Amino acid sequence: MRQFILSLLACLCLTAYSQTTSQADLLVEEAQKLESKQDYPTAITKLKQADELYVKTGKTQSAERATCLHILGRCYLNLERPEGLTYTQMAADMRKTILGETNIKYISSLNNTGLLPDCCKKTILKQQKFMARHGNCAVAFSPRPEQAFMFHINLARCYIALGEMDKAKCHRRRGNSHQ
Repeated sequence: MRQFILSLLACLCLTAYSQTTSQADLLVEEAQKLESKQDYPTAITKLKQADELYVKTGKTQSAERATCLHILGRCYLNLERPEGLTYTQMAADMRKTILGETNIKYISSLNNTGLLPDCCKKTILKQQKFMARHGNCAVAFSPRPEQAFMFHINLARCYIALGEMDKAKCHRRRGNSHQ
């Protein structure tokens, strides 16, 4: 009897887990449809909900979550919002770890950076004005080193997309100093 009850509880837990995961998968599918209709804000909301469900179920390093983050980054980049870089990088890192460097999905995550130039130009101008006024204190306001690291790495990527390799190298060095 005891073993039957434990087996029943295990089945209930697995069912709840799979329902939560399938809910997340459905949210990602809905978001993809919204993205194709260029309804990026609604797609972003659904993708963030899906990401929370993936994390909740322990699928933090999964191909499904990487796909969710990939689409989330693409939606932000289509809205010309630089936070898309962070999601794109997270998806690329996950896909590289899970699928390998030669996998088409990993390469697709890297190709998201092709959406950057217009977004980057605006972001770089804002950041250059801020840095000119406040020097290097932008990094001092960052509460965590990984945020300073990502700030400089993302800025370096923007400069690469714009073809300004000297500035990109400078920010890459600054980013590496915060690791």
